[in-house]
Amino acid sequence: MISDVLSDAVDQIEDYAAKMPDVYEGMDRELDVVVMTMTLLRIVLDMPPGYGEERVEFCLRTLGEIGALFDAKKLKPGDLGIT
Repeated sequence: MISDVLSDAVDQIEDYAAKMPDVYEGMDRELDVVVMTMTLLRIVLDMPPGYGEERVEFCLRTLGEIGALFDAKKLKPGDLGIT
């Protein structure tokens, strides 16, 4: 299942970031956004049809907001608090 792959990827991201902090120094926000996005997508994918539509709508809305943050034409690094 895709949610299993996402779960494994989140585990590996967190493991690599902990084991090699120097390599990912200064990328905490970016990694947090990626992990949060993958986690929200897992929630949506694991929901049975017709179950928890409010939660699904929240997750999809949040994913849309995250996507908007990465629209490089609208945002500059300073807008995201990244210096």
